[in-house]
Amino acid sequence: MSHDTEGQEQVSPWTRPWFVIAAAVVVLLVVLALVLAVIRPETDRDRTDPAPAPTTSASTAAPPTDVSTCGLEAGDQAVPAVPPVRTDWELVGTVAAPTAPETIGPGVVAEGLRSCFARSPLGALYAAANFLATTSDPGLRLRAAQELTAAGEGRDRALDLLEGADPGGAGSGVQVAGFTFLNYDPASAVVDVAMTAQGAAVHLPVSLRWEGGDWKVLMPPTGQIYEAIAPLPNLTGYVPWSGA
Repeated sequence: MSHDTEGQEQVSPWTRPWFVIAAAVVVLLVVLALVLAVIRPETDRDRTDPAPAPTTSASTAAPPTDVSTCGLEAGDQAVPAVPPVRTDWELVGTVAAPTAPETIGPGVVAEGLRSCFARSPLGALYAAANFLATTSDPGLRLRAAQELTAAGEGRDRALDLLEGADPGGAGSGVQVAGFTFLNYDPASAVVDVAMTAQGAAVHLPVSLRWEGGDWKVLMPPTGQIYEAIAPLPNLTGYVPWSGA
């Protein structure tokens, strides 16, 4: 149970589908982060920095099998420790999404859905950020769950929750602010995406799997990708990266 600034009781957002209340969840946690900052000041013992990014050799090429569905080259396999040299951003729903269609992705944009990313760490990063941006658009959430997620129990559960549900409203004020890699190999990745809203920060680890020639988001068994979102005291440990 959570309370607004006047102490009024609200219904827990975790009782509703992730894709319907994604923006509300972020706002809730932003408020929580602000409250925690007031009532429980951070100490060095309290804070846990994100896991350091795994290192890979820049010369290591991705396996030649299962190539990109739109023909993008795999490219550099080194996990980035600095922001991409140049990033263009496009507004998707209410969130700015990175785009480099000829090198990293999305190589395909069809009726609002953004897919086909390079089989590289940057490809996984762009896929994660684009998926989060896409789910800020209520009209795209069902199709995102259908077409941009990996096959499995989590995807099935997400579709069960979404089909026939009220799509809810668009997100507001949330933007990508940085990233760090918790894991990467050419078959899977976990990208921890930092976001900001109303001056506070949250983060969300996004798991992806290379499937059918593209990066697909691996949904948790509950079908609610936003269940793992958590407040951040600051962006220390994250590579700063934003379209703002």
